[in-house]
Amino acid sequence: MDGPLSGLERLPFGAEGEPSATPPPPDVAGPSFTVRPARFDDIPGIVALQRAVIAEGAWFIAEPDELGNPEEDLRARLAMARAGKGIVLVAESTAGRMVLRGPPRPPQGWIVVDAGDYRRTRHVGRLEVMVASPARGNGAGRALVEAAIAACGGIGVTRLTLAVYAHNARARALYASLGFVEEGRRVGEYRMPDGSYADDILMARQVGQGSSR
Repeated sequence: MDGPLSGLERLPFGAEGEPSATPPPPDVAGPSFTVRPARFDDIPGIVALQRAVIAEGAWFIAEPDELGNPEEDLRARLAMARAGKGIVLVAESTAGRMVLRGPPRPPQGWIVVDAGDYRRTRHVGRLEVMVASPARGNGAGRALVEAAIAACGGIGVTRLTLAVYAHNARARALYASLGFVEEGRRVGEYRMPDGSYADDILMARQVGQGSSR
């Protein structure tokens, strides 16, 4: 990890005071952020982060007008996390913070692991991570992925998968450094706004009981 485990603000995957079905992962402290389980009052900040990153147009499939209802999607994902069927974490800035509790700050990044819907796929989690442009390079992305990996055992996930644009060399290098290996390439999977085509890289790694790391 980028920093020691922190005992600050160990909250469940839902609203304060409401227990979750599985214990949340420990908070992780970095140079200027803490990774913690997301709460329902984080939803506005996560949606703002989603819109800002997607508006960059380089890293995700969706375009800004294709987001649909992200608030409803996040509420559903948080409910699944509280039921032990997913993981939702945020990296929250701690710079200048004087109190341990209160309204959440806009997240520097967030990560979600969606467990499979069927008995034959429940051991598989699909990972998606976003980091705000000003926060990239400070270790938040690495800490988010590491925290998600550590939390997978609590929801029965032993295999993590993800998809990343072939041109996103920085993200691919991060995932490789954390044990993800390339398992396939979908050539010309996406048509970009300029008319060019981009390949999709499929990566995965074993976690928990299925991992040797």
